[in-house]
Amino acid sequence: IVAYQWDFNNDGIFSDASGLTVSYAFATAAIFPVGLRIITSTNDTAVIYKNITINVSPVSKFTPSNVCLGDSITLLNATTIASGAILNNQWNFDNGFETILTGNPKYLYTKAGTYNVRLLSISVAGCRDTTYGTVIVYELPHLTISNAGDSSIYVGNTTKLSVVESGLTNV
Repeated sequence: IVAYQWDFNNDGIFSDASGLTVSYAFATAAIFPVGLRIITSTNDTAVIYKNITINVSPVSKFTPSNVCLGDSITLLNATTIASGAILNNQWNFDNGFETILTGNPKYLYTKAGTYNVRLLSISVAGCRDTTYGTVIVYELPHLTISNAGDSSIYVGNTTKLSVVESGLTNV
């Protein structure tokens, strides 16, 4: 075999690509007839067409939210697919584990910090899309009430109380 010629647009002209292994990007999802013509050293030719199914990929999307330590986050999964269906959504909450969940997942972080959440959506045809979002878990404020006056307060007397804040960042 001296030549491999490809027809990707079904026009009968084998000029869209050449070679034993080729790459071609279809612009839309559909079933496309793909043709291959081979030419031998004696100038003999053979042609074959095969239907190739191009599936649509999901578009992964979610809305991250920030929370205070001790509160669960709820992530709004807004993944879409133009045709077909989503097989599953794999979430990684930046904790080293993959979790397959449907709907809008809730997750409780045990430490304050910034977390990179990943959503991998997989269609029933095996097409994939991934998106990332950042979740910030804030430290709880540490509050102390300070009494500037006497430690004993009697009925009818007043005292001055004040709040001492510490550990507040980005709240």
